[in-house]
Amino acid sequence: KMGDLIADTPKDCISKAFLEEKVFQTWYHGRTVLVGDAVHKFHTVGGFGAINAFQDSVILANCLYEMKDASSESITSAFEKYYVQRYHRVQAQFDRSHLLSKILSGQKLIERVMRHVTFKYVPRWLFRRDTIKSWEYCPTIAWLPPAKKSEIADDS
Repeated sequence: KMGDLIADTPKDCISKAFLEEKVFQTWYHGRTVLVGDAVHKFHTVGGFGAINAFQDSVILANCLYEMKDASSESITSAFEKYYVQRYHRVQAQFDRSHLLSKILSGQKLIERVMRHVTFKYVPRWLFRRDTIKSWEYCPTIAWLPPAKKSEIADDS
């Protein structure tokens, strides 16, 4: 049993890592901008942190590419555009990740009931539809040509 394994483990070999989940309000200041876990910390379930970090990077790169010059005003404007394009989407993904973490690993009675109902009664096609919908947002680098169909992985 897991409890026995933990009980038999020497105390000096056990550590706890506190998981912080948060979306910060401030993403930039002056000529400094943050991406990924520096501005949004997701639960590790589902890979939300990694995919959102990639999306942050693409959107930020596009905003920097579109700057008219390297003045402080242009940089601040680019950072603001990046924030505006990403914040609400990140918040929605954060809410989704938080709910998923509660369903998959929550310990309260309601969370255990949600987990049971989700895995026993929710049809697989609904999971697939939800997953595909979340994959529809796929920002691309503005100055590169779009990938050819033959270069995209086929999951079928």
